Amino acid sequence: MLAATPRVFIEGYKLALEKAIPDRNGSLVLFWGMSTGGASLYPLAKYFTPDGYLGWGTSSTRLAYVEENR
Repeated sequence: MLAATPRVFIEGYKLALEKAIPDRNGSLVLFWGMSTGGASLYPLAKYFTPDGYLGWGTSSTRLAYVEENR
């Protein structure tokens, strides 16, 4: 059984980004959050810092969510 906790989701996204973008220094990484995706992007940025954000009009800001682990 896999625990689908917020920490597991963030770790999975981080691992996927590291695998998909092996040359971080030679890449431009932009996070684009649609609808509820914004809830994952801000905590993920602590572990995989993007070069910028897109979709401000449709992303929820971090203030709209409570983080489990501070």
